[in-house]
Amino acid sequence: MMDTNEYYFLKSFLKPKSLSKVLSMRDWTSYLGRDAKLALNKFEKEGVLQSANTQEVVTATYSAPNLKKISQNLNLPTSGKKSVLVRRILEVAPNYFNGNSLEHDFFVCSCEGAKQIEAKGKIIKNEMSTAVELSVNEALNRSFECAFEPVRKYQLSLPFPSGLGVDWSNFGGPREIFIINSILDDWPLILSEIQPDLKPLVRQGAICMFLWGLKLDGELRKKLASNGTHLGPDDVCRMMLFFAQNKFRIFDAKSKSEELGMPYIMKILRFEGDFCSACKKHRVGDYSLSEVPEIPLADCRCKGGCTISLSEALDINKVTTI
Repeated sequence: MMDTNEYYFLKSFLKPKSLSKVLSMRDWTSYLGRDAKLALNKFEKEGVLQSANTQEVVTATYSAPNLKKISQNLNLPTSGKKSVLVRRILEVAPNYFNGNSLEHDFFVCSCEGAKQIEAKGKIIKNEMSTAVELSVNEALNRSFECAFEPVRKYQLSLPFPSGLGVDWSNFGGPREIFIINSILDDWPLILSEIQPDLKPLVRQGAICMFLWGLKLDGELRKKLASNGTHLGPDDVCRMMLFFAQNKFRIFDAKSKSEELGMPYIMKILRFEGDFCSACKKHRVGDYSLSEVPEIPLADCRCKGGCTISLSEALDINKVTTI
């Protein structure tokens, strides 16, 4: 059975991929613990990886519009998926793509390789489900170190950790604790109509989203499907998390203002979108830290939840220079 590192590398080739492109995207040599090309030779010998054939390479390289134009030029039908278009072209003109600068280092998983990847994927999914359940339960009990450790371990095991710029080795500091405490202790006005018995489930879902970046599992989504608000299950939990994150932004700005002796403000931004009437009417711009409204807006009725953005900034008008 392949190890976790090999699983993520081989998963790149479930569809035909250029080896040079795969290697340029990640430092796979460092991640695999050995030269990636030597690993590739091993996978080929084991029958897990194989060179892609012409049809697979063309299907991966050419866009559907380009294939339809080629089909028209050859008086062929233009209906069907890319693989169907390519097959028709190759049946009529087997050498059509010869010399068309196709890359020659395309590889694809064999049927056996795909089976091994599927089997390993199930193991990883089960391990992750256990870790998610453990960490969320620990967070609900405010056992923070036990809640954060599975997240750190999982993210640091990936060749490409999620969360751009997040230092996963130190994940679980004051910011993360503040946000989880806010989820557990406070409640946003936008969710005031929710059925009271569903509040613990919303808190659970919001914590899972925060720690793991996951949408709700099927069981939790089903329980929150009819919740008394205009929002769907995932959006209800997302508004809970959005509320807690914005509470931290305001708290953090106040702390910086006091520590540095500098005046801070909060900027409310509204980007282009399909906003409800309440969001359209709401004033965008600068707010003092004591005047900033609760975000998400209590009266927001946007279909997917409030998307007005909140960020901190120095109050330039009050900054004195010597």
